[in-house]
Amino acid sequence: MTRGTGPRTPGAGPWRFFTRMADAGASGAQGAHTMKGYGTYRQQEAPMPTAKDIMHPGARWIYREETLDRAAQLMRELDVGALPVSDQNDRMCGMITDRDIVVKCVAMGHDPARVRCADLCEGTPRWVASDADTAEVLREMRDHHIKRIPVIEDKRLVGVISEADLGQHLSDEQIAEFVETVYALPGRG
Repeated sequence: MTRGTGPRTPGAGPWRFFTRMADAGASGAQGAHTMKGYGTYRQQEAPMPTAKDIMHPGARWIYREETLDRAAQLMRELDVGALPVSDQNDRMCGMITDRDIVVKCVAMGHDPARVRCADLCEGTPRWVASDADTAEVLREMRDHHIKRIPVIEDKRLVGVISEADLGQHLSDEQIAEFVETVYALPGRG
């Protein structure tokens, strides 16, 4: 099954479509196609979708001083597996996942009601601008081996892009390359 949006042509990438050629003299142009009764058309690349086009809107922050049990409750309410973490100025300072809570807190014998989100935030938080194209989103996620990435517009959180969002908007080849890279074991990819 081929993934993507918009009108498709057999064998074309997910963002190809046909446009009607205005001048009659273009019928012999390379890449032009004559459709009986419809005139001459040529195949043209459509603009690549942006982060805002493919993101899951309505994402919410959790404040860095909130406890992990509150983070887990919010994840349940929102039906998500990760939350961006913000500082007192609504700036992103990390991400917290359901797996982080289990592996880095509960499995270590700590009480989620006593551990703050800030305690689990590590490294430089990664994000993309809402106008970033899909190639930039994929590059950021692949380069940093991340499965969810916040989308920022005017210094505010506007959404999150997850693997599921990518799966609805990418070709099978792009999905295979993403999975191979993000899930590669260190030193093997």
